[in-house]
Amino acid sequence: MVPGMHAVGERFTKGRMFVTDIMASAEAMRTAMVVLDPDLKKLRGQWLVAGSVVLGTTKGDIHQVGKSLVGTLLATHGFRVYDLGVDVSRRSLQPGRWRSGRTSWGFRLC
Repeated sequence: MVPGMHAVGERFTKGRMFVTDIMASAEAMRTAMVVLDPDLKKLRGQWLVAGSVVLGTTKGDIHQVGKSLVGTLLATHGFRVYDLGVDVSRRSLQPGRWRSGRTSWGFRLC
């Protein structure tokens, strides 16, 4: 699936695909991940975790397609992803609430 998303990105960059195509591709990948996720969770215990990532869309911003796509891609590359969803409060953003040696944070701020 990841090579397919790379191809989508290249086509978009060259003007051969539009935002709606990317959204449809991301939705197809998300749907596939829902099916594959139970099996992937079983295998994750056998993989070396690359790190942890906390993703979210801040309160007042409802855009989540990019966040979800990034989360899926990171998960397929061995990261443990904590997706806080949309409309995330400041309290949830406090780093002390997430204790991990190697945690990265990704938020869309508007």
